[in-house]
Amino acid sequence: MRCAGCEKEVDGDDSADAKCPSCQATLWLASSDERYALMALLGSGGTGVTFRARRHRDGAVVCLKMLRYRGLGSFKPEEKLLHEARMLKQLRHPAIPVYYDELTWGQGPTTCVCIVRELVEGTTLAEELATQRHWADDVVKVVRELCEVLAYLHGQVPPVIHRDLKPSNVIRRAADGRLVLVDLGSTRDLTPRARPRRPRRRAPSDTLHRSSSTDRYRPRATSTVWG
Repeated sequence: MRCAGCEKEVDGDDSADAKCPSCQATLWLASSDERYALMALLGSGGTGVTFRARRHRDGAVVCLKMLRYRGLGSFKPEEKLLHEARMLKQLRHPAIPVYYDELTWGQGPTTCVCIVRELVEGTTLAEELATQRHWADDVVKVVRELCEVLAYLHGQVPPVIHRDLKPSNVIRRAADGRLVLVDLGSTRDLTPRARPRRPRRRAPSDTLHRSSSTDRYRPRATSTVWG
């Protein structure tokens, strides 16, 4: 078990009040109706640290993404993480991880916000590209699979745009070899926005009139400018 406070490996138990012997932080991260134990570090990025975790209710292994408030220069990373949680809640597709839970843990400088989703075991396309060569047929298969999930996202109402599609955000699931699109924190829905109304511009015929005595145009009598 891993402590979320000091990040040390510790021997913990299943009791809800189990504490880290080093920093006395609670080892189980609890939401309103579930609790999770951190097992191993999976990676880190701009929106936090990702752990392999265990769900207490059934022992299922899940993915827990954690963002610590300590050291944040703005609220943008938090907004991005919570946006990812909202996206995962509303989307249902085999190529998108299943949303499970979200929670806030700790207090003071150790406070952090977490989201819990399906753990996708496998390798990213970035890892594949670094270790093996892809032939034309392989590339076509990858593009077709990604087009399927992108078509699903773009078919939402309003459409959802991923905006961060890259090899490191695509995992090939070890169980069946299918591709899974992760890191939805940068997605954006194309909600129609009202365009600002422009002031009506007068046609030349509204401001000028033709003189009956000449062929030249001149301002109307109401104008403040005279020729």
